[in-house]
Amino acid sequence: MKRLVAAAAAAFAIGGAAPAFAYTNATTTAAVYMRTGPDFAYPPAVVLPPGTPVVVYGCLSGWMWCDISWGPHRGWVYGSYLAAHWQNRPATWAYAAPRYNVPVITFNFGPYWDSHYRSRNWYRHRDRWDRWDHGNRRWRH
Repeated sequence: MKRLVAAAAAAFAIGGAAPAFAYTNATTTAAVYMRTGPDFAYPPAVVLPPGTPVVVYGCLSGWMWCDISWGPHRGWVYGSYLAAHWQNRPATWAYAAPRYNVPVITFNFGPYWDSHYRSRNWYRHRDRWDRWDHGNRRWRH
């Protein structure tokens, strides 16, 4: 039993930096904006160079937009700008993500922005961006 507990603790210490559901072998296929939400209308958080390794936490249905991190930055990238390897071959993200069981997630604006962007300059416009309906690409009143 002591060995099992020690092995579990060691595994957590080694892999504890990213959640168990994070996929860590994705890369960007071009220079791309990491956005503050899953739509091209949201403000950019940072520009990622081509070939940047990122951590993927999940994607919206259809793998169109993915919640990722790069170093201290967190945001959303359009899935067509991500790639991975499947069976030692380069693969599009739409092909590789379901095979790696990358989770399908939803975007909940308030908690996401509150958790990741409080210190960023665009956070002062939170109320405005909270009205953006990314699913219908229009402003809610």
